[in-house]
Amino acid sequence: MDRLSEIYWELQTDEEPIGLEAFVDRAGSGDYGPVSREDLRVFLRAVEERLIHQIEKGEGSAHDAAVGEDLIEETRGWIGDLIDRFCET
Repeated sequence: MDRLSEIYWELQTDEEPIGLEAFVDRAGSGDYGPVSREDLRVFLRAVEERLIHQIEKGEGSAHDAAVGEDLIEETRGWIGDLIDRFCET
């Protein structure tokens, strides 16, 4: 969901950015307006895609291929866990 993405990435520019889990919890509670579980799922998949892209491109640090693959798997697992917790009925 574009609206959630805009809010989340804007909050990441703050001096004390909000963590993804806390953001999803707040979004699910309606702090950023009405949000469905499907909206949260789409948002989390978009975040996952962006993070994996950053890992693959080595943005932020230099990772060798093995470390990059480990980070990608960790990221997929982390996002999957968040989807299970916040988007499943």
